[in-house]
Amino acid sequence: MRADPSFAQESIGFWAYVRAIGEARGYTKRGHDLVAAHTIDEMAEALTKLGRSSKPLGTTANPTELGLRLRDYFEYRADILNNSVKQNLMTATEAKREFELVKQEVGATNRTEIIKSGTCIAVEYSVSSATQESQ
Repeated sequence: MRADPSFAQESIGFWAYVRAIGEARGYTKRGHDLVAAHTIDEMAEALTKLGRSSKPLGTTANPTELGLRLRDYFEYRADILNNSVKQNLMTATEAKREFELVKQEVGATNRTEIIKSGTCIAVEYSVSSATQESQ
């Protein structure tokens, strides 16, 4: 996602609110395949859920500058992701098919899983130099 210059100068505190609210409320609208644009009330609910004061946001009837900036950012992000980025995304099935094609094209072999604390965190493949040179 390309940064909107109107949000480029926001403080680290602003971005902390964005992250906390997003994680507490969720990033998508439940039951829909859309990124959420949170209202002042929804943001306040998220902060309350996290045990934080919602006073810095103000109220729907009388929002603070921070509340307005956060609302504007969430609306901007939802609009860009829902209307511009979404059409360029693949389903898991499409992504898997494309990945398998790329592996075949570059001659990826010898799959090695990298395990950390019992969880696969990466997969490493070998690519033969003969395959790369022929392309």
